[in-house]
Amino acid sequence: MVIMLLNYSFRSSSINAASYNICCFAGHRSFVHSKCTDLRRRRAASSRPLLYELSRIDKFSRVLGPTPVTRRNQKPTHKLGRGHRDKLQQFMAITGASEKIALQSLKASDWHLEGAFDYFYSQPQLKTSYTDSRHLEELYNRYKDPYVDMIMVDGITLLCNDIQVDPQDIVMLVLSWHMKAGTMCEFSKKEFIEGLQSLGIDSLEKFREKIPYMRSELKDEQKFREIYNFAFNWAKEKGQKSLALDTAIGMWQLLFAERQWPLVDHWCQFLQARHNKAISRDTWSQLLEFAKTVGPNLTDYDAEGAWPYLIDEFVEYLNENGIIQNGQFSDSSLKR
Repeated sequence: MVIMLLNYSFRSSSINAASYNICCFAGHRSFVHSKCTDLRRRRAASSRPLLYELSRIDKFSRVLGPTPVTRRNQKPTHKLGRGHRDKLQQFMAITGASEKIALQSLKASDWHLEGAFDYFYSQPQLKTSYTDSRHLEELYNRYKDPYVDMIMVDGITLLCNDIQVDPQDIVMLVLSWHMKAGTMCEFSKKEFIEGLQSLGIDSLEKFREKIPYMRSELKDEQKFREIYNFAFNWAKEKGQKSLALDTAIGMWQLLFAERQWPLVDHWCQFLQARHNKAISRDTWSQLLEFAKTVGPNLTDYDAEGAWPYLIDEFVEYLNENGIIQNGQFSDSSLKR
């Protein structure tokens, strides 16, 4: 609908003497503008009132319906000029960069191709992080389940064979963390592709090259904490609030093998002997803090601290079974 504010002032009764000011709002502005320009040219010869002509324009705009409005500052690829689109395609074809990286490089060089190449090759983070979307699609389709649009157990097993990693290797947990996977042994298409993009992987060769890097992330204290906390949701059954005991024990043995917590085996034995129930999120997260702040001889342990009751019972278990004697941890107890 075209909304018009008509302000007429007449110096005489003739239409030739009319002066008007038209303000248009909403769709079909270009159409109305062209019609009004045409009216100005023909107004001297017109015998019909100007209001009648404008009402015809308004009626026609109702038939057409409103024109879609493009938000300002949005410049999708199809809205780029032909010259810019050509440069974008050339840049992507030569460098193999994604559309996002190509746009960033071209804009940084004011759309000069040579300058864009210089910018791209002078930025190591761009060269290592860009991925080819076609290659990512090929990788996904290689591992995708034939009946579900996801990568399931068989696909992950094939992936592990391709990159020469054991499916039980902790690096698969780190990979799942990068992919923000919601469930163990499953990758959605979005998780798989966006995770590989974040790692700069679009081929099996790059995959293998990234494995040492992913292992090294476990040595970073902050990243290890994030991976540890991620593992709780990742490993638990869908719809469950707690983590099954057997699964929790397996995950603790896997994770603490990296941090070398001396009490991990005793913790697992204690749970099987005294607890034998699912593990809550609070217990899961607090155990990492306990392992980090309390030494194996328990001299740093505060009985009045706000530890979950399960950790308090574990300390009693260690003392009762002589694992801690006179404030000292016995390494020989681990071999029993």
